[in-house]
Amino acid sequence: MIKRNGIAIEDIRFSDYKNEIKSFLRIGIFSMPFVIGNVSRLDTNDRYIYLWQDAKEQVCYGFDIYDREYFITSAIKLGNVLTQHFQFEIEVVNNNKEHLKKMVSAQAQLNKGISDLERHNLYNGGMNFTNDSLPYLSNGYSNSFPVIQQNNYQHPLQNQESLYNGIIQLSTYYLESHLRTRYIKIDELPIVYKTLFRPNINMAFFYEKNMNYKNSYVPSIYQIKNLSEYDFENSFIMTFILFLAKDNINNAMMIFKWLVYVVNSKNKLPYPLVFHSTDDSCIKLFWEEIVEPLLNPSYCEKFSNDTVDEKSLMNKLDEKVIYNFHNITTSNILNLSSNDFINKLINKDELQIGGKTVTTLANVFISSTTKYIPLISKDIPCILLEVASNLDNLKLNYNQAVESINKDLDNFSTILKYIDFNNLAKENPFSFYNDENMDILDASKDVLDAFENIIKNKDIVPFDNLKNQNKKLYNKLLEDFEKNRVDRKNLFEYFTALFGESIYKNNNQLIKVLRDLSYTKEPFGKITTFNNNGRVYYRL
Repeated sequence: MIKRNGIAIEDIRFSDYKNEIKSFLRIGIFSMPFVIGNVSRLDTNDRYIYLWQDAKEQVCYGFDIYDREYFITSAIKLGNVLTQHFQFEIEVVNNNKEHLKKMVSAQAQLNKGISDLERHNLYNGGMNFTNDSLPYLSNGYSNSFPVIQQNNYQHPLQNQESLYNGIIQLSTYYLESHLRTRYIKIDELPIVYKTLFRPNINMAFFYEKNMNYKNSYVPSIYQIKNLSEYDFENSFIMTFILFLAKDNINNAMMIFKWLVYVVNSKNKLPYPLVFHSTDDSCIKLFWEEIVEPLLNPSYCEKFSNDTVDEKSLMNKLDEKVIYNFHNITTSNILNLSSNDFINKLINKDELQIGGKTVTTLANVFISSTTKYIPLISKDIPCILLEVASNLDNLKLNYNQAVESINKDLDNFSTILKYIDFNNLAKENPFSFYNDENMDILDASKDVLDAFENIIKNKDIVPFDNLKNQNKKLYNKLLEDFEKNRVDRKNLFEYFTALFGESIYKNNNQLIKVLRDLSYTKEPFGKITTFNNNGRVYYRL
């Protein structure tokens, strides 16, 4: 281990990296926490419910504001729902006038019953009511009512006094019930005109153009937690980011800055983040264990060659906060060149796909274990980083790394909230991909050059589609790569699997242009071919 003044170089580098980030930590939370916004909340007995009305004046309710699901119902049905939920009487009325009308009606009914009984007794010279004996609700509205004793039973219709007394008791019960009931007035509920996808607005309900909307984006648990303390020194994810960046502090700062921006603001950057490695285990940890949980997995979408068809894109692109395009080697997507597709995705907030308008407000994360990445080009700014391939230097296995990351997510998400992004961005600007300083086959490379390099490098990843289309041919190629060779007879099929049939018409034509491209007599820089069991091969 190399040391400087008795301290390991790795430790010095990590200390420099931490100190660099520390300089952007500020007192006070810089990231605005996710709040509820303009919606009514009925809260009692440790239970709550959210209430609003839509543009059609229908009543809407939801039990969890951080859930996309909510319900639409009538006023009567809502009253039943609320009564059952809170375990006491709740009635829904249209407005205060309707509420008062019910109260006045109940009081008038009671008053009439008392008045009728008094007239009956006066006419018959019977009993007189006092304030103590009247079954009338005074302060506190007593639940006990006087019962008129009768020596001889008579049917209530034959005993007017008993009938009037019963009416008074019933009317008293109605009035008491109204007074005990909690009333919800529909006209006092906020009107929410429609649902919009606004991940960059940290509110469940928000105003836009003087109208109230419901946000269809649901934050992750880490975005709504109001944490005030953090342990910067012992953050495993901070350590992992430097490891992921292969101990390159500048690259680690770019990864960290990207996370700060994407997680805190959820605004779309005008350029993608691109990771390249020879193995995807570290990329998988970054995506599945850090990015997805911090942003809510429901709004993170991963695409492969198999899922960049029109149907999949139409359904899966819509209303996401981040896309991960992993090992995409197809050169055409939606009748666009791959890099043109990414360019549209980055610069357009909406795309028309298959007659459907798709909302595309997501950031783009491209990951690849192959050097052929047609999604990028030197004409499209992107942050391209070579990242760690395996966990050997971290001295943890995959499951241990997952456990360590999960334990630190609360802490790390809090660190992100305290970062002054504007200052961080000013002091650490992103550096962008330049095809001159990296050995990457991008969209600006000729397909023939790309094909030659893929074969020479024995890169099997771009042929994932072939695995599904022609498994026998795929296995033949895999076997040949393992033996450092490629079958001349199959070149055209391999080429068309990557780039389609419209460029070259047959195997002979393809071999001819590959020969022209080579500085030798044969493709791939080889002088001669060799024969094995009647098959002609190029040695790789």
